Amino acid sequence: DKLVDNRVVPDRFYVNQDTLEIMDEINRNNIPHEIVIELADLGRKIEKHYGCEVDIEWAVEDNHIYLIQTRPITT
Repeated sequence: DKLVDNRVVPDRFYVNQDTLEIMDEINRNNIPHEIVIELADLGRKIEKHYGCEVDIEWAVEDNHIYLIQTRPITT
C-alpha cells in the first residue's frame, strides 16, 4: 500500500535487456544483484512468451523468486 500510495521511494534497477548488466540502481534494501539479474531475465522471458510488455508482481523469500501475477501493460 505504501508503494502504491507513493509514501515510500522504491528500489530501482536499470538493467540492459540484452546483456543483463545493471546500468544504474537505487538499492536502499540491499537487494542482491543476483536476484536483480534473475528477475530481469525472468521478465525478458515472460515478455517473449506473451509477445508484449508486462507488469510483473513478485516476491523473494530465502533467495527464491515467487511470481505473484503478470498482466499486459495497457497504459
